[in-house]
Amino acid sequence: MTRTYNKWPVMEERYIFNASRLITLWLLPIFFTFLILFFIYLKFDSINELTLTDIIAWTLFSIFAIGFFVFLFFNHLSSAKQTELIVFDKTFKIIQGDYSNLISFDEIKEIVEYSSNKLPWSLIMKWKIKLSEREIIISSLTISQFNFQRHFYDKIKHETSLLPTI
Repeated sequence: MTRTYNKWPVMEERYIFNASRLITLWLLPIFFTFLILFFIYLKFDSINELTLTDIIAWTLFSIFAIGFFVFLFFNHLSSAKQTELIVFDKTFKIIQGDYSNLISFDEIKEIVEYSSNKLPWSLIMKWKIKLSEREIIISSLTISQFNFQRHFYDKIKHETSLLPTI
């Protein structure tokens, strides 16, 4: 949709949790799962060769590599399903359930990005947008880090969080 302000067209960009976002997020965990299964296959010719130590080690590795991602995904899912972010010009509209508000970029005091750097679940992050009177939380299930930073690059402060839960 194109809007016109002062005779200049402004493109409106909508971000919601959808199938393409879901596929993008799940590519890495699926890759890790197949990688783990491949390493198990290379090491053992038969399931009978597995020792209790091997089973425990591979299970812990799987939980570390994939389990935290699954936990964070479902933690963010309910919030992301009801969130829609619409960005146009230097304003954005946030719709979260029954709550809807139009906010100017100038109203933003600070944006804190919570993510776990370089861990398998680092694609799932949250942003806390601090306004003068309230805070808004947006999940990376709604909008990718690239698109979020493209719009709000000058206001983001990064903070490392092992599990950025909502």
